[in-house]
Parts: sequence; structure tokens; C-alpha cells
Amino acid sequence: TVKSPAGGGKSRLLSEFAARASAAGVTTITSSCWDGPYRAPLLPWVDIIRALGTSTAPSVGVDTLDEGSSPEDRFVLFDAITSALVEAAQQRPLLVLIDDVHWSDTASLELIRFVGKTSSNHPVLLGVAYRPTDLSAEQFGQVTAIEHGAAMLDLHPLDRDETSLLVGGDLDEHELTW
Repeated sequence: TVKSPAGGGKSRLLSEFAARASAAGVTTITSSCWDGPYRAPLLPWVDIIRALGTSTAPSVGVDTLDEGSSPEDRFVLFDAITSALVEAAQQRPLLVLIDDVHWSDTASLELIRFVGKTSSNHPVLLGVAYRPTDLSAEQFGQVTAIEHGAAMLDLHPLDRDETSLLVGGDLDEHELTW
């Protein structure tokens, strides 16, 4: 789990991690939540399911999920998606990264937690990134549950000295505008 304010480097870190994992032979799937008025249930997971391909995609559709879905319906859908991830990871380790989780719907957060808990004995690694200041109270509770037992990386924006060190030299006022 990676968290930081806007501009803290979350997306860039996930991108670099994905590139290095892919270069090492890991199957890598990336997705992100959408900052728009339409937050369909499991929207970031639709990209992930599609990326798995037709041979491993679950036959249970995300269109069966809505706010009135029973716990049993959610379990069946979540288990089908998790099983597809585990099956895909049998050929090569699987890395699934979801960015901008602060824009996520409730069902996506529940599925992140479900996948994290139920795939831990398989070569599946799930990573998420979010802005803690942009979480609603409900999302905060769900993200806190996701973080329990997960590796956590709390990024902060670089200050002037850190930026100078990163680019390899001293910066004067004309080279860097804050």
C-alpha cells in the first residue's frame, strides 16, 4: 500500500515497479480508479479482468453487483475474480496494481481486501496507491482494514534539498520554481 498527498510520487512509483516486475518476468496488470461522476461498482477490476484474457476471466459478471447485493452474491463474484487471479498466477507470478484508490467505490475496496486475504498463499501480489486526505470516512475505514497486515509506504513530496539531491546538483532560484 502506497499513500501520499497529490504529487507525492505514487503513480510514478507504481509505474516503475510495474516496469521492473515485467522485466523480471512477472505478469503485471495495472488499473486505476476514475475521478468522475460515474463510479460503477468494481470499475478498476473490469480492466483487470479484461487483462486476464478470456481463458481465465470469471464467468460471473460485475453487472450482477449493486448496493443491494447479498453477501452471498458478493462472495461468489469476489471468489470468482480471486480464482481467476490465482489461476493466472500459476504460469508466472502476478502483480496487480490499482492507482487512485481514493476515488474507488465501496465494492472495489471490499474486493481489494478479499483478494489480499484469500490469495496470500499464491504468487499474487496486490498493490494499491491513494491520497489519504481524499478518502471519505467510509473509505478511510475500509483502507485501514486493507492496510492491516500489509506492507505500507508513506511518501511525502520532496523538499528543495531532496529534489536537488535527486537531480544530482545544486539548484538555484532560476532552475526550480516552488
